[in-house]
Amino acid sequence: MQVWKMLVAACVLAACPLAAEAQQQSQMILGRWACTAITPDGLISAQMVYKADGTTDSVMTLGVGEGAESIEAIFRTKSTWRLPGDATLRELITAVDVITFNVDGKEVGNEVLGSFRDELMREELQSGSLQMTATSFTMVDAEGTRTSCVR
Repeated sequence: MQVWKMLVAACVLAACPLAAEAQQQSQMILGRWACTAITPDGLISAQMVYKADGTTDSVMTLGVGEGAESIEAIFRTKSTWRLPGDATLRELITAVDVITFNVDGKEVGNEVLGSFRDELMREELQSGSLQMTATSFTMVDAEGTRTSCVR
């Protein structure tokens, strides 16, 4: 029985640094950030405000593709965020307000906008390899896209 208690205590102590790091990152992420991600299709930039209540407000600009397959969009989102302590940032978009959305230089209709909103809010987004300082953070998503953020 004593060995079992020692194993449990060792496991709890091993998790303490992870919990402390997650708590420290949760404090460091609060505030306004300018973020950029260069994808194979184009550039995504965002102004993000992470709040202590676990919500985020953002304005995103999307410019992907060229010529006959280009998309340019500006939209506001509201989301929830969490840092579970496993070097990931997880976000779930809860609301999308499209300001502009153009495909091939032409404004799109409500059907496309509805699909766009639904796609964004479909599942929790997870970025790994989170590296954070007081003035910057970087992360990589499941497709390998690197996002860099600065204050």
